[in-house]
Amino acid sequence: MQTEQIIKRSVVGAKWVLGLSLVVVPLSYATNIILGRIGSEMLGLYGVVLIFISVITTFFFLGGNQVLVKFLPGIVEQDRIGFVLTYSVIVLSLGLLLVFALQLNPRLLTYLLKQQAVALQLWSYFLLLVPIILVLQICLATLQARMEITWMTITGKLPAVLTFLGFAVLSFLWREVFRINGASIIGAVFLVSYLAAVILAIYQVYISFVRPVPFRPKFSLPPGFWYFVAVVHLSTLLVFVLDNFDQAVILWSLDIEQLGLYRAALVTGYFVRWIPLTLMQIVFPLLSNLLAGQETFVLQEAYEKIIRYSGIVTGAVALVVVSFARQVLALFGTDYVSAATAMGILAMVYALSSASTVNSSAIVASGHVGWGLLSGVVGSVLQILVSLLLIGQLGLLAAALGKAGNLLCITILNGWFVWHRLKLTVDRRVLWLFLIEFLLTAIALVTAPRGAELLLLRNMLLGAVFCYTLFRLKLVNKQDYQQARRLLFPN
Repeated sequence: MQTEQIIKRSVVGAKWVLGLSLVVVPLSYATNIILGRIGSEMLGLYGVVLIFISVITTFFFLGGNQVLVKFLPGIVEQDRIGFVLTYSVIVLSLGLLLVFALQLNPRLLTYLLKQQAVALQLWSYFLLLVPIILVLQICLATLQARMEITWMTITGKLPAVLTFLGFAVLSFLWREVFRINGASIIGAVFLVSYLAAVILAIYQVYISFVRPVPFRPKFSLPPGFWYFVAVVHLSTLLVFVLDNFDQAVILWSLDIEQLGLYRAALVTGYFVRWIPLTLMQIVFPLLSNLLAGQETFVLQEAYEKIIRYSGIVTGAVALVVVSFARQVLALFGTDYVSAATAMGILAMVYALSSASTVNSSAIVASGHVGWGLLSGVVGSVLQILVSLLLIGQLGLLAAALGKAGNLLCITILNGWFVWHRLKLTVDRRVLWLFLIEFLLTAIALVTAPRGAELLLLRNMLLGAVFCYTLFRLKLVNKQDYQQARRLLFPN
């Protein structure tokens, strides 16, 4: 694929990713609010299903999307379908082993969820979700590797839209039935949503990948496949610790209601991170293709701009989220306001770690997966220790502190590696921006003015300082505006 074509597909994909995310993220947040207002137990059940889906994609989807995105661009065209089929057989075989194990002993879920009643209620849905989710992930990774970002985004966001619609309708029409049969209804809505997504994904893979590519019925794996898969899969397990251990330790040590309270803080803080995580769907294949083509100058320019833009956006969102933490959490109910401090800590660290998402993509795309594994190990050990040592004394706050420590550790280690080994640099002004963002969000977190007038005044002052920082450091200029306008409105 030519460099111009790579850039063009990345730009088009970025529009779709950001555009659909602007629609889907509020819907996903509204889903949490709907369930939270029914009861914290419902929101906790929702979190349990999401944890199980993460278990499937982490432990049984070997290497995750990185495998297909890394290897497909370098394989000759006639062998690509054979490689995807071989990889699919391996992944689905592992998934069937899980299904077989759960069928033999449903109580295996109890060891994972530590909530026997919940585990047994969701057992039949989990059996059906395993193959559906694995097939969906393989299809999404194939579309991503082929730079079919538009359809990858549409298909990947479909479950979130359908679950929102399902929960909204059911909670409005049969709220009391929903409250009584929460586990069964949540499981059924997830099953229908993911089934619809996998049907669309299979169709798009056939149209854009299978039908145009000459097929040679040969099962094959590229050189270095197993080493890459082994290292990346271990790194993926560590990402699972980062994304889910905080919820798991609450579920194990406290109860499902406390998980519901924490989840409200988690999904609110997640607004800070959604731009970097959304762009990663584009950044990773973009960097992978640029590295494969040895486009050094274009790579440095793209890397620097992505870091700068994501830093500005995440800093602004973090400041808003922390400044209005209590008011936003009150949308779920008055009980959820108690998680405001935990949410503020998560938002602050998400802003600081926005660069880590880009750095992680660059490290994997360059083939230095061993370093990603090492940084993940160090961060995960820190998170586990902090969470387990403090959960008894600090409760939800311990889970947030553990997650924050993991993120900061990975951010520092991966940032050093990208600068030292890959020779990708960041403008010093961006580093000053990160420091000032941290100070402003810390002030918003530790100050709690009484009265709406004082709160509004404090937030206006913090916002003014942030805007002055952007102006003083000249991080946004006319050229950026013109370039963004050309990308969004080419005509």
